Amino acid sequence: MQVLWTSLGVLACASLLSNPCAAETRLGIQPGIGSLEVDDTGDMPFYVGMGFGKARTRLNYALQKTTDAYKVFAGLNLNQYLGAELSFLSIKDPNGGSSIGVVQISSTRLLAAGVATLPLADQFEVGAKVGFANYTTRASSSAATTSSNARYDWVYGVLMTVNFTKHFSVRTEYEGVGLSGAVFDVVTVNGVVKF
Repeated sequence: MQVLWTSLGVLACASLLSNPCAAETRLGIQPGIGSLEVDDTGDMPFYVGMGFGKARTRLNYALQKTTDAYKVFAGLNLNQYLGAELSFLSIKDPNGGSSIGVVQISSTRLLAAGVATLPLADQFEVGAKVGFANYTTRASSSAATTSSNARYDWVYGVLMTVNFTKHFSVRTEYEGVGLSGAVFDVVTVNGVVKF
């Protein structure tokens, strides 16, 4: 989690340093006056959220299993259409059993992605994301246990957002991670707070 907040801070500083005029406009800084007023009428660039859903794992493109998925994330909107996001995704086997036998699957992933958003109206947005995933996956059975650590692969996804207020929205999201010998598909419903 410390990596998540550190990386988000770096993104925020880079955005402000690359466009100081935009920072003055957003924060309401008046050069030479020495006062700082927050402009509440502008867009809010930062957001955090959390959600839950279901994940499907296919090992070696043959063995399939559906498990619970939990997610927390934070992001930075660079403008109305483009942004960057970091998220932590945890996939857990809820009951230790499955329809395919005694195989148990669990995974944790740190995802970094660019996000493109298209507003359809004041309340609705659609978007897509692409980036990289760093993951640890563990599959265990009564016969053997295998694990893979510190691996990277592509992550991609699509999302739909409903804005209920200026500060709160609900986002439904599909994410896929293509792995060597395994594929993860995750669908989550997330609450998002903007500030």
